Amino acid sequence: MIHLIRKLSQPLVWRFYKWYLYTPKWYKYDGIEVRILPTVFHPGWLVSTKTLLNFIAGFELNGKKILELGAGSGLIALYASRQGATTTATDINPMAIKAMKESAHKNNLQLTIIESDLFEKIEPREFNYIFINPPYFPKDPIDNWERAFYCGANFEYFHKLFAQLHPYLGNKAKTYMILSEYCNIEVIHTLAARYSLTLELLQTKVMFAEEQYIYIIDKVTKPSN
Repeated sequence: MIHLIRKLSQPLVWRFYKWYLYTPKWYKYDGIEVRILPTVFHPGWLVSTKTLLNFIAGFELNGKKILELGAGSGLIALYASRQGATTTATDINPMAIKAMKESAHKNNLQLTIIESDLFEKIEPREFNYIFINPPYFPKDPIDNWERAFYCGANFEYFHKLFAQLHPYLGNKAKTYMILSEYCNIEVIHTLAARYSLTLELLQTKVMFAEEQYIYIIDKVTKPSN
């Protein structure tokens, strides 16, 4: 993905990228058809989406309560719904919300779709699994095109995520997040610790010469007396 980011930093390539995605498209993955609208990142371009899907493929999702936070196209949420999960998908981008509604209808799948900046519009309740594929490059996004890539110059996305996450971390709830070798993992670990959270590495996967890491996020365990 870093190669894509570097190319997109070139004005001509960025304009081509936006031109290509300006026209609504359908993308098909494992029999699921996903609507891609302008400003919504294409999951076929983002290998982390496929890495996370491969990771959860072995999960028993039937009857589970799932949240895909910042879902974008909603492919992971749609996959979980097809496996029999009760699934909620959220995004800050209104175009992503519209696209996910079209995709749910196209695939005849049930999703609860919420327009929300992270957890702001989600009432605290227990999910069995929360899946997060975050923007993680430190730059202030100027629009919804860039929010798929950039977390803010001072990692504002992660500050907000970690500050809001605690009420959703219960005994049965497990929260998974994917990161890349090209993001500043040390800073993200430090921020998690500031909010009394831990990131435990569960899997390292190389996709297209890029190492990707899947973490489980949990509360810091206080030592017993």
